[in-house]
Amino acid sequence: RTSSGRVLLNTPVETWPPSDRHRLRAYMLTRSTPVSAVTALVDQAVVDRAWLILVFHQIQSPAPAYGTTPRDFQEIVDHIADSGVEVLPVGEVLAHPPA
Repeated sequence: RTSSGRVLLNTPVETWPPSDRHRLRAYMLTRSTPVSAVTALVDQAVVDRAWLILVFHQIQSPAPAYGTTPRDFQEIVDHIADSGVEVLPVGEVLAHPPA
């Protein structure tokens, strides 16, 4: 039995508490996703104190259709780190909700 699940929507921000922990909203990056779009989502989530779940697959160069290049991935990770936002695995968030 699973404690949570996700659905890939381009409605990236999840509500807190989630309406259905087995259908958590997540944003999946693809080869065509601009880094600027992701950093804007991160910035907005910080401002709104929202839960943003990002999904990366196939981090490689060249990036396949559902992949991200290592360079883009690193740029996104650096932006998240610079924002100071707390990053946690889904299971930890669900087990210990933020105050």
